[in-house]
Amino acid sequence: MKDGAVLRQAAYGYARFDPSVVATPATLYRLDSLTKQFTAAAILILQQQNRLHIDDPIAKYLVDVPASWRGIAIRDLLTHTAGFPRDTPSGYNDIADQDRSPDELLHRLYQMKPLTAPGWRFLYSNAGYAILGAIIQRVSGQGYSEFLRQNIFAPAGMSDTRVDDQNYADPRLALGYAWEPARRRWVAKDQGNSAAAAGSVQSTVLDLAKWEAALQGESILSAHSKAQMWSTVPPGDGDDYEYGFGWFVQECRAGREIFHGGSGWGYSTAFHRYPETGYTVIVLTNLQPGKNNYHGDAIADAVAALYEPRLREPESRTRKQSTNATHNKPATGVSGY
Repeated sequence: MKDGAVLRQAAYGYARFDPSVVATPATLYRLDSLTKQFTAAAILILQQQNRLHIDDPIAKYLVDVPASWRGIAIRDLLTHTAGFPRDTPSGYNDIADQDRSPDELLHRLYQMKPLTAPGWRFLYSNAGYAILGAIIQRVSGQGYSEFLRQNIFAPAGMSDTRVDDQNYADPRLALGYAWEPARRRWVAKDQGNSAAAAGSVQSTVLDLAKWEAALQGESILSAHSKAQMWSTVPPGDGDDYEYGFGWFVQECRAGREIFHGGSGWGYSTAFHRYPETGYTVIVLTNLQPGKNNYHGDAIADAVAALYEPRLREPESRTRKQSTNATHNKPATGVSGY
């Protein structure tokens, strides 16, 4: 995309095998951690409605939090600096149950103790975003999925975007796959329970293009909210992680890069924005990422470089990525801008 308008849309490979379903730009993919930008946007919308403030302590809205959580603010959850581990040790309950009520989810989350003081260290935490989802439900009085539908998806015209309803029989949904070398075949990945507000949204590149167009204006998020979302404050330990609210924000050779990737049970996704150039690249795949190769991000970087030469990666990084590439296999699906 350029300045909110689509320059090119394309889809390659298969959304499903057995029977084969060809991927299209209208194919649904699970976004995994791209979900976090919508959770962050929902919190900022509640702030715009004067129903909370990001510097409020979370105990103001979750009155039964453990004593060790009392110093944590909403901002700390948004920036992954609350001190929580990546996930709750007892796992997550069913996504539909989380959407109906946050009580069981909070029971699991309350078993966690922060590993550091608030604001001190960047610790990427799905559990922290699960807490944000519970706050959205408590403050709004709505389920997480309904709040997103009413305040983000519907206003942006995103009619094919939803929280995962675990209906994997829907033929529009790309199944996630991983390659099994021993069996020389693709295997569909079972979808486990996860934190709804951290990684459960499903969407298409067509709908995400509408979200990008909305981000170009102020119909959903005000200029002030977007400035907050895309600003970074270094953690107290001086680490170099540059994270806003639901987005990484880093400098590149063409100005800023505002981006996030997602990976999970057979999916790898990417949403990369380069505001000083006007370009945005969105990639959704149903291919399980390797340990050091996140396919969505790699494709997004390569596509961006085709349009903006300043975004080309150094030769050494390109060579490293190519050594991790998958060769001589039937292609799982890729849809993207």
